[in-house]
Amino acid sequence: GVIQRTPESITVVTVLRAERAGLVTEADKRVFTRLMPHVRRAIDIHRRFYGIQLQRDGTLRALDALNVGILLTDRSSRVMFANGVAEAILRRGDGLTMIRGQLRAVKPADTERLAGLIKGAAQTTIRRGEQAGGIMALPTSAGHPVTILVSPSPRLGLLEPAALVFISEPQDSLPIEARHVALQYGLTSSEARLLRALVDGKRLMEHAEDAGITLNTAKTHLKQVFAKTGSRRQADLIRKFLADPVLRVAGSQFER
Repeated sequence: GVIQRTPESITVVTVLRAERAGLVTEADKRVFTRLMPHVRRAIDIHRRFYGIQLQRDGTLRALDALNVGILLTDRSSRVMFANGVAEAILRRGDGLTMIRGQLRAVKPADTERLAGLIKGAAQTTIRRGEQAGGIMALPTSAGHPVTILVSPSPRLGLLEPAALVFISEPQDSLPIEARHVALQYGLTSSEARLLRALVDGKRLMEHAEDAGITLNTAKTHLKQVFAKTGSRRQADLIRKFLADPVLRVAGSQFER
C-alpha cells in the first residue's frame, strides 16, 4: 500500500506472512485495503507531531543560545520554562530566586510587585486585561541590580494565561572567544587576541605587556585589524564588535 508519493520519493507499507501460513487470500487483501486509510492517517499524524517537536526543540535551542535569561510563567508566577541563562541566575538566588516553583525576589515588596506585573501580563495574553507588563530592577548582594522585563506571552498553544520574563545581569566581560572573531574577519590569532583585549578595556600597552610583545608589534597588529574589519578608530572597532549578535550567541554556546 502507498503511504505517500512525492516527486522525490515514494513511501510504501508491505505486509509479509510466513510461508507456512499459506498464500494471502482475497479476504486478507480486503482487510488490508480497509486498513490502509487509517495507516496513512496515523503516519501523517506522526509526521506532523514530529515536525512540531523539531520546531519546539529548535526554539528551545535558540532561547538557550541567547545571553539573556528567559522565563515562561503562569499568572501565579510559577515557572513553566527557563532557558540556560535564567536557570543559572535562579540557582545563584541573588536578587531573584525560585521557591517551590514560584519566582521570588529578596524583598517582599519586590516579590509583590513582580507578581503583579506577571499576573497583569498573563491576563493580557488571553485578552482579559490591558497591562503590557513592565520593567523593574532587583538589588543583589554584589550591588549590581538584576533587570527584569515582564511581557505578555504569545499563546504558544498553552491552555492557560502566561507571561514572558526577561532577566539581564551586568557582565564583567562578554562571552566572546578570539577564534570566533578570527573566523569571521580573517584575523590571525594574535590579532584576534588584541581585539579581545581592547573590548575588555585594556590599553594597547597593557596588551603588549600581557602578550609579551613590543608596543610597535601591537600597533602593527592593530593596523591589520583596522584593515580587515573596515574600521578607522578603536571606538568604531569596539562598537562593531559589541553590536554583532552572532558573536555573542557563539560565545555563549561554547562557554557552557
